[in-house]
Amino acid sequence: MVRLFYYASFLLLFISCHGQENTQVEKIDVSKIKKITITNKIDCSIHKLKSGKIIIEDIHQIEQIINSFTYSTVIKTGVNTGAGYGFFEIDFDEEKKNHYYTINYTIYDGVILRNDNNGDLFKNDKLEGIVYSLFVSK
Repeated sequence: MVRLFYYASFLLLFISCHGQENTQVEKIDVSKIKKITITNKIDCSIHKLKSGKIIIEDIHQIEQIINSFTYSTVIKTGVNTGAGYGFFEIDFDEEKKNHYYTINYTIYDGVILRNDNNGDLFKNDKLEGIVYSLFVSK
């Protein structure tokens, strides 16, 4: 009976740990980022947004954007990022490396954050709110 308990415990542990991904948003060092370029690829006529790109070089804004990544939640299921209303491209310009993300407005799955370097998908309403507010027409 005890042996059966050990086997069942081992099997339960194996099943619960198997398939868990250790996917996280990559760590971006605030001190190494010189600027963030955000490009609007959303239909501005419908959403009343400013078109074009915004370059952020203010350290406080850079910190705010990078700190908002801590609110990211991993998406483990398939998402159709191709069917959507547009996206924002975000380029974090580090000295020797760039970090690329997109904020996609999808038809079926809502707002999705995508790491364009490795394809990982996340939900992050805080980051989306910050970026969206930069493009709101006044």
